[in-house]
Amino acid sequence: MKINSKLVFYFIALFLFVIYLFSANYIFNVLIKTGQEAKLVKIDLPSETQIIKCNIEKIEKVNLKWKEEVYLQGWVSKIINPNKKRNTYLVLKSKTNTLIFEIKNDSLNRPDVSDYFHFDRSFSNRGFELIFPLYWLKEDIYNVGFVIINEIGKYYSGSNLQLIKKNGEISLIALETETRTILHQVSVNIEKPTKELNYSFDKVEKSGDSLILYGWSFFQGMDAESQKSYFLLKGNGNIHVFGVDLLRRKDVTRYFAKSGLNLDLSGFQANIPIKNLEKGNYQVGLYTVKGDQKGMVYDKFIEIGE
Repeated sequence: MKINSKLVFYFIALFLFVIYLFSANYIFNVLIKTGQEAKLVKIDLPSETQIIKCNIEKIEKVNLKWKEEVYLQGWVSKIINPNKKRNTYLVLKSKTNTLIFEIKNDSLNRPDVSDYFHFDRSFSNRGFELIFPLYWLKEDIYNVGFVIINEIGKYYSGSNLQLIKKNGEISLIALETETRTILHQVSVNIEKPTKELNYSFDKVEKSGDSLILYGWSFFQGMDAESQKSYFLLKGNGNIHVFGVDLLRRKDVTRYFAKSGLNLDLSGFQANIPIKNLEKGNYQVGLYTVKGDQKGMVYDKFIEIGE
């Protein structure tokens, strides 16, 4: 009987130890705070506007006590009717997840920002800094945005900034332009795909009566030079085809550096009008052509006319 009791004790001890090993990462990275890191919050994002401007001027990985953390420093402001008192949040959007961090230290003195936007100097507290655990970054690419809440309302804007995590290191890139030409439907003969297409829809979001699109594509094993891409919306038994603007993406070339390919011209962007489309659930896709090679992919669904 004593032997059985010991076996039970050892089994329980071993079981608790295994549970600890699997949960320790969560306990030390999520449950136990360092006191300086930003709080991860859940808020409903309003429709995207263009009245928030921002810049992140410093990003680095730091060790804070026992944690690996991400440190960001920059500025963010509404450019129309700015308010002295505000609550500010960093928004990081990946392909499958959205992280929102509360920025407590969002009132650093930045007279250069107020001067640039011709604000009164009393609105010079537009700077911010925050720290959050690297643990939360589970994917490679996050689009950066900000939410500002004040006594007037709640505002959300994306940006042309992307946070990149690769091999445990972090960096920030700026898509080389924010200019979005309004692009309408085109007539293109969609042919059967002949080659595998690598791609990413970095951003597909509704903004008013438009669909805002950023991303990149290239054929497996081929440079991106001289290729042409088209954005697809498939729904209600139809496929709507739109042209896209070329976007230079040197970051894609760097990311796939081991391939030896020149992917600078792999990027695309578009501002797609959707107010005249029939209401429904549409799947977004991409059709890319290079010489006699054709590639086509479909990705996420998006509700139009809801």
